[in-house]
Amino acid sequence: MDALGPLLLSSGFDCSIVMSSVIASSSSSISNQGVSEQQSEEARIKVMLARKDHTDKTLNARFHPHQAQAVTSSADKSVLVWDVTL
Repeated sequence: MDALGPLLLSSGFDCSIVMSSVIASSSSSISNQGVSEQQSEEARIKVMLARKDHTDKTLNARFHPHQAQAVTSSADKSVLVWDVTL
C-alpha cells in the first residue's frame, strides 16, 4: 500500500513550481523453499502540482509553517500565494 510522505516544493528557472510527495511502498517475497524472505522498501516521487504561472525565473518557493499555503517569488517581481490542500 502506498502512503503519502513529506511534501517537497521546488522552483525553477523555467518559470515553474512543482509540489511533490515522497511515496514509500514496501514489498516482500518468499522463496520456493520458504527458507529466505526478502523485504525491500522503495520510494518514489508523485507530482501533486506543477504550474508555470510566473513570467520569468521562479527564484524561491516556501511552505507556510502553520497553514496549507506556499509562496513563490520570481524575477518578474511577482509573489504568488498557493493553496496546497490535498
